[in-house]
Amino acid sequence: MPNKLPVGEVLNEAFQFGLRRWGTVLRFAWLPVLALGVLAVGYFFLVFDIPKIEAADDPAAILNLGQFLRVSPAVAGLLGFGVYAVIVVFYAGIMTSIFRLVALGEERPGIFQFRIDGPTMRVFWALVIVSLIGFAIWSFSFFAALAITGQTSSDVFGAFKDLFWLAATVENSGEQLAPEQLEAVIAPMGALGLTFLLAVIPLIYASVKLAPFPPGSAAENRLLLFGSLEMTKGHFWSIFGVYLLLMLLMMVIGVVVQLVFAVLELLTDLFSNLGGGAALVGVIVSFIYFGAAVIYQAFVYAVQLSAPAIIYRRLKTGK
Repeated sequence: MPNKLPVGEVLNEAFQFGLRRWGTVLRFAWLPVLALGVLAVGYFFLVFDIPKIEAADDPAAILNLGQFLRVSPAVAGLLGFGVYAVIVVFYAGIMTSIFRLVALGEERPGIFQFRIDGPTMRVFWALVIVSLIGFAIWSFSFFAALAITGQTSSDVFGAFKDLFWLAATVENSGEQLAPEQLEAVIAPMGALGLTFLLAVIPLIYASVKLAPFPPGSAAENRLLLFGSLEMTKGHFWSIFGVYLLLMLLMMVIGVVVQLVFAVLELLTDLFSNLGGGAALVGVIVSFIYFGAAVIYQAFVYAVQLSAPAIIYRRLKTGK
């Protein structure tokens, strides 16, 4: 095991992987993502009465989803839970292929990729465990915040409903919202800000300590929870530095890319409105925009998913 995780080398490798292997990530992901989209749309049309939703004239009525259900809330919840589980499994398959490619050099040929094997299920359960840990941290912080502020969960969540109703009322009536009205509605939400302050440090600590957990579980085909905790000893600040710099760099890249996309959108609208041959140019630009957006998303996922796999491999093998 190396004495110190090289932050710069990890970041460089992650971005090199994103630049060179975005096409591989796209090949791993396109079919599962397409299938999940069909599944999600199918669930929506099966569970909800679409014409009734479209006919609703009150924007605030959407808060009462029960009136738009085709089935009972219990059935809708069970179906939704099942759909969500399938989504996580499919995404775990994509992640597993990327993790094993980065950590083990495992190449998976073929344009059609559906992975539901042993390593995939290990990653699935690793994601479930990480989510449960995060949920426990948020829950503890939320109830601690309620105790400190003297509020109840009904006060906080009721404030969201009141704010939505108030906004809808203002929009329909055109009246100005009085500051004291807004303050009275928002005040209970202060517990959420305190929740974030209480949760942020434990969440960062858990994220760093569990960084090698999913990729290690994929590479070794076993849940590496305690192995991850042991592996990251003495490397906390290095791993934290990787994630912090990665987040900042991706934010900068995101701003630049969004500016480019804004220009492409502007050109698309410009040429499309001119008509004639210029409209054809607008169609071409729109295809370029779509292709660039897909490639960018594949690059982002490649960088973000390769980073923990690189951390795992370097902590495990020293290279």
